[in-house]
Amino acid sequence: DVEVMAEGDVELRKGNTSVLTDWGRHDKALDEITARGNVRMLRAGDLMTGTSLRYRLEDASGEMNETTYSLLPRKKGLMQPMPARGTADKVVFEGEDRNRFFDALFTTFRPDDDSWFIRSDELVLDEATEVGTAKNARLSFKGVTSPALPFGTFSLNRARKSGFLAPTFGTTGRSGFELQTPYYVNLAPNYDATLYPRELSKRGLLMGAELRYLAPPIN
Repeated sequence: DVEVMAEGDVELRKGNTSVLTDWGRHDKALDEITARGNVRMLRAGDLMTGTSLRYRLEDASGEMNETTYSLLPRKKGLMQPMPARGTADKVVFEGEDRNRFFDALFTTFRPDDDSWFIRSDELVLDEATEVGTAKNARLSFKGVTSPALPFGTFSLNRARKSGFLAPTFGTTGRSGFELQTPYYVNLAPNYDATLYPRELSKRGLLMGAELRYLAPPIN
């Protein structure tokens, strides 16, 4: 009544969680799984593979090392979730709906296409709020990689999200140092706005704005 250990094509299953591994142990007192060697975990449609796993079934907490993951986000309301995949040096499970990835790659493209991806030192995917948060992240698109951004958030469904866009900066002899920090505002499904505060060191502050409106089709 303390623990169970198994070796060779091991499968441990409870509720919506299954773990397949070469070697596994279940600590009954902690309700915790420890697994090593070719570890595969299926959880609510998500698939994660790695070299080792420690997972507490009671509160869905733990960690997996050298992870490759494929996520199937939960559908909420009318919004369509975006399936995602990637790799991470380590993933920390912080409950059924929240995972924290370290040295991670994230993309929503199909498995044979890495046309765009985010590489981040630390990445949090929160299914409860449907928001991803990346720290020290770089965005790669068609072979072009952006400078590292200290912090950024993005939607985990197909909904638009208000927030700051990537800043631009430069310098000219007439205006001096220039910094522009656009802010996108999701006002409604058929219209939005972008504010463009722009600081010119020799001229002062300039504010620009763009409003977009999608009219109904004309019959």
